[in-house]
Amino acid sequence: MIDNFDNAKLTINKLKDIGVSIALDDFGTGYSSLSYLKNFNLDTLKVDKSCINNINTDVKSMNILNAIVTLAQSLRLKIVCEGIETEEQLSLLAELQCEDGQGYLYCKPKNLNDIRKFLEMKY
Repeated sequence: MIDNFDNAKLTINKLKDIGVSIALDDFGTGYSSLSYLKNFNLDTLKVDKSCINNINTDVKSMNILNAIVTLAQSLRLKIVCEGIETEEQLSLLAELQCEDGQGYLYCKPKNLNDIRKFLEMKY
């Protein structure tokens, strides 16, 4: 996206036309930009774990996350919060109406065999 904004926009629109859902990953770090939210036809905003880490101990972190969530909701984007590690974080995210998340609280990364075993136990 950084190298060729117009080409990225065209490619995203073509993918959307065939039914592909588009997510902007790691929002809140690196090259994430508000212009991407404005100019690309996105479905999901994945909030980077660095925006989640200290929400239970740092008011500024919580306020920034709240602003990101409010912005995403106003743009009708699905929100996925990355890096959820504690029940307290999960509770605070629920208060902000962040319904989807991922992180060590749910499950640590697994290889293919472990995933198969995990799914067999759950279902």
